[in-house]
Amino acid sequence: MFDFLHFLDFNRKELLKLYRMSKQKQRIIISSQNNPLFRGIHVEQCYDQRDGLAQVGAGDIVVTTDPIDPYYIKYWKGLGFDLPHLVVAGPFDERYILSELILNSKRVQKEILDYVPSLEDAQVEFFTVSQSEENLLKTLGISSDMNIPFSERFQRKTTSKKLFANLGISTLPYTTFVYTGENQDELVACAKSIDEHQCILKKDLGTGGIALGGMFLCDYSKESLDAITPGTYVIEPVVEILTEISCHWHIDDGGKISYLGLFEQLAENTSYIGVQSHLEYVSSTLFEQIIAERERLVESIATLGGRGYMCCDIIITTHGEFYWSDLNPRKGAAIYIVEAMNRLRTIHDMDEGAFYHKHFPYLKKGLSFCEVQNLLGDLLDVREEGFVLITNPGIIPYGYLDITAFAKDSQKAKRIFEKTLLKIQ
Repeated sequence: MFDFLHFLDFNRKELLKLYRMSKQKQRIIISSQNNPLFRGIHVEQCYDQRDGLAQVGAGDIVVTTDPIDPYYIKYWKGLGFDLPHLVVAGPFDERYILSELILNSKRVQKEILDYVPSLEDAQVEFFTVSQSEENLLKTLGISSDMNIPFSERFQRKTTSKKLFANLGISTLPYTTFVYTGENQDELVACAKSIDEHQCILKKDLGTGGIALGGMFLCDYSKESLDAITPGTYVIEPVVEILTEISCHWHIDDGGKISYLGLFEQLAENTSYIGVQSHLEYVSSTLFEQIIAERERLVESIATLGGRGYMCCDIIITTHGEFYWSDLNPRKGAAIYIVEAMNRLRTIHDMDEGAFYHKHFPYLKKGLSFCEVQNLLGDLLDVREEGFVLITNPGIIPYGYLDITAFAKDSQKAKRIFEKTLLKIQ
């Protein structure tokens, strides 16, 4: 196995350097949840509270649909973080996502612009982009850290798959199909050209696994075929997955690449539920092969004009093969956790360590942040030997909790996480 802590130390330096460099520009975090699967769902729109406080501080701006719980803000300040300027664009309206709420409100636009001393020295950071985000940039007169046309093009799986193929990057065999709901026989014939027994259909645009309706597992039975909704799909064979890795990087305005880390993803029913810093199933040989392909892929993306935060999933099979899966020209969920961890370690002058992060979906509905804080008690105290961090306070009333355990090694981080679950279940 490779020396993970050395690798983490290298990426921590890259992330901190990136954070310092980013202070040359004022950062405006607008994590608009524009995935069609998430529109109109209040709890999904509350994920706009996930990354802002973790990534930015004094002098920057974070815009959310709902106000962030004031007791959570007190908790966050108590950890040693400084606070960005907080702007509330709500109340929630099922017809609109965050960027559209801002577009509809002169008050919110004014509050943002009143806190921006120089339009040229500010940048907006979205989660994913659509026409609404493009319109918002034009309205505010502020640029984005992304290359919007590149991100719109390559967030489609059909486009990123072609890129992998052109570069000779390891990826699963695939085909594409436009399903109308009326051409089921043609869909079956197309899918069976990839896998005779069963296949995975991934929607060309959008995030989310089987549980969220972003993918469909099809064994060609009537039940599985009837569940598939119309749309454009990338179809792949089903493989036995040992683990999945998320690879993260950033490309600045000048095309300079910062590699931010490789992390092991935690998933249920193909949906992301968490991440850990320890790469448990990656040998040094496999790691070197992944790194070589990563450089080829990311350098090509930079040449094509890709800018901003990006990530890509890597499947590792039970046979020891690896395949690049879904390219995401946006921030990945692990980056919020890593950046919060690195900032905390700098604030408290702590040594390197490991983390274990999960979305916990079984919290009692209606709880407040204060009640969760009381349940966890001294587990939330920042200590060298280990502690727990709560992020994304907006989802707590809906019975969800984002928690991350930090410790000196991965096994201890996981034990602290399990101890946390016992307190809140």
